[in-house]
Amino acid sequence: MTDTAAGSAASGTAASDTAAADPAAADTAATVGAAPSPESHARSRAFLRWCLRAQWRGLALAAVTGVVVQGLFVLLPWGVQQAVDRGITPGDVAQTAFWAVAVAGLGLLITVGQIAFQWWNYLSGARVIKQTRERLAAHVLELDRAALAGHGPGELAVRGGRDAEALWNWLSGVVETVQLIAGLAIILGALLLLDPLLAAIGLAVIPLLLGLAAVFPRRYEAASLVLGAAHGDRGAAVEGLLSGSAAVRGVGGEHVLVSRHHDSSAEVTRQTVRVARIGTLWGALASFVPLAAAAAGLFLGGLAAVDGDLTVGGLIAFASWMAMLAQRVDTLVGQQTMRRQAAASAARIAEVLALTPRLPEPADPLPAPPPGPAQLTGTGIRVAHGGRTVLDDIGIEVRAGETVAVTGVTGSGKTSLLRVLARLDAPDTGAITLDGVGLDRLRRRDVRARIGFVPQRPVLTSGTLRSTLLLGAEPTPDRDDEVHEACRIAAFDGDLAGFPDGLDTVVGEGGTTLSGGQVQRIALARALLRDPDVLLLDDVTSALDTGTENLVLTRLRAARPDLAIVFAGHREAVHALADRAVALPAPPVTDSPGSPDISGTVSGDRRG
Repeated sequence: MTDTAAGSAASGTAASDTAAADPAAADTAATVGAAPSPESHARSRAFLRWCLRAQWRGLALAAVTGVVVQGLFVLLPWGVQQAVDRGITPGDVAQTAFWAVAVAGLGLLITVGQIAFQWWNYLSGARVIKQTRERLAAHVLELDRAALAGHGPGELAVRGGRDAEALWNWLSGVVETVQLIAGLAIILGALLLLDPLLAAIGLAVIPLLLGLAAVFPRRYEAASLVLGAAHGDRGAAVEGLLSGSAAVRGVGGEHVLVSRHHDSSAEVTRQTVRVARIGTLWGALASFVPLAAAAAGLFLGGLAAVDGDLTVGGLIAFASWMAMLAQRVDTLVGQQTMRRQAAASAARIAEVLALTPRLPEPADPLPAPPPGPAQLTGTGIRVAHGGRTVLDDIGIEVRAGETVAVTGVTGSGKTSLLRVLARLDAPDTGAITLDGVGLDRLRRRDVRARIGFVPQRPVLTSGTLRSTLLLGAEPTPDRDDEVHEACRIAAFDGDLAGFPDGLDTVVGEGGTTLSGGQVQRIALARALLRDPDVLLLDDVTSALDTGTENLVLTRLRAARPDLAIVFAGHREAVHALADRAVALPAPPVTDSPGSPDISGTVSGDRRG
């Protein structure tokens, strides 16, 4: 248990150190924190257009409803004007009642319209964000480790969380902007009908606000990009603190992780204050301009009312419309701020979506061998990481119904070999074939369908056990029999029976509510549900007791007699089950990158 925890901490710390030392990762971080480039702007605009197209019908319906509501809002002061000028007549109660009912009717229509507007606006935005997160998650799952260099789990979580929320706000703001612009046009038209001079005062506000909009947006977007990068860094620091604190506590290294978190949190605070300072100044000036115009209009309108050129009801309507004008302009400025923030968030999401796997799809893929008993062969496999040779001229073959054990000391490259065999990484030299067809000539989805891979430290998503086990497939109740059978093979059936909610039991993020052995068996069951012909297992019984381990291995071979299995590990039960073993040579002992340091973490890449 201690070794496993230490390995987790070492991986987390090494990942951070590697990212810091990797020039590509540094370039990525610099790009995120720098002023937006033309390429970033183009990706951002393209992604925002996709967001609009994804739910354009609902957004258009919300916009039309909003424009109607704006017209009703502008009619309300006109109704009050008529009620004051014509409805309040001594002895004419009926006239007064008529205009009172008319104004109340307008208020009711506005309420109904607002409800409809908010409904369509919220629903469309929620659907777009759901699609965005699904698209982002699906794309990240297609990327290999080399493509994701510089993008840690915490930083990716920020892009799917905080940045996606910013897009939701932007989508609502786009529709609201349409209705606000329509409302401004209707208000200016009403002012023109009321008094041309008062309309000119209202119109003069527009160029002043456009001047402000020309100065502040780019500053705000650049500051938002830096803030987004700071949030990503803090997310990575939190992830490292949570995953590595238990391992480093025994060697006195917890203060390093805590200090890293404090520094990143302080940077988030500094950048948040900077963004707030720019936004506050922008918003304050944008609010002052229409309010100053309203004060000037009230003065001139009051003089006109004194001279008899404007009725009291007209003065009330003017004051109401100018207040509406100020409120709408203020909201529009806020939407402009939100648009800049969304542009930065969209650029960050689009940056991830623009990443391409370092293992590209073949230009002319071959048809996949038919499903069934399969043979996986690797010859002359060489893999190097950070200038250190991890695997050198390794050969391996596993046929249908066989179990091949891969052994070797820590750092000998067991995990690297399995990842190459699963085509999660590419060898520097060598060839891997499935039934005689090179994996590099097959589509990724065909490789994933035929070859299953279960890592030593699997990752479980939040949700129910059913959705976790059927990840990548539709979690429908009609597959429950298959799920229960996979759990039985993985010796998880007893645990499942002990959960009061069964398959509906909620799994915490990362499997935090489960033991290490339960997580490993769930991951094995999940792989079996995809019905692979070749199964690569990276020490997946390391957290199990001997009895449970023997049960898993026995059931697995009995249930899938034709399955080709490659099992990396040191356990005696695995070696007893194996038909043969591939022993990897120990890595050379050096004091260069790759050797353990005194903190208990590993410098360089010592995967194995």
